[in-house]
Amino acid sequence: LVGYSLLQQQQGPANDRLREVLLAAQAEKPGAKILDELIVALAFDPSANVRLRALEALYAHSDHASVRAGVVAALPREQNPLVQLELIDFVATARDREAAPLLERMSREDTVDQSVRTAARRALAQL
Repeated sequence: LVGYSLLQQQQGPANDRLREVLLAAQAEKPGAKILDELIVALAFDPSANVRLRALEALYAHSDHASVRAGVVAALPREQNPLVQLELIDFVATARDREAAPLLERMSREDTVDQSVRTAARRALAQL
């Protein structure tokens, strides 16, 4: 139900989408469908607040390879430096070595915010 709601709400007001993400985060044992919907919200929701809350909800599930892969896939699409920093923190906390090439690239790109480049370098050192 929550996963379906997240899909339906993606076009609605941000506070409705945020409420759905918060409901999904409260699930004690979310199934793959709910985790997938949180990843979709993280990658594609137009609101940075919704994306941040979806990422926060995914922290508890960083042991799932699909969650880590979804976070890494969202990182190059993300334009908001605050969200980028949180995504990098997630990757570093999860010690996801699959993200190393992406972090390396981000740490060298001049178009990436300086604080994000610094965070990418620090995350590389932690992996």
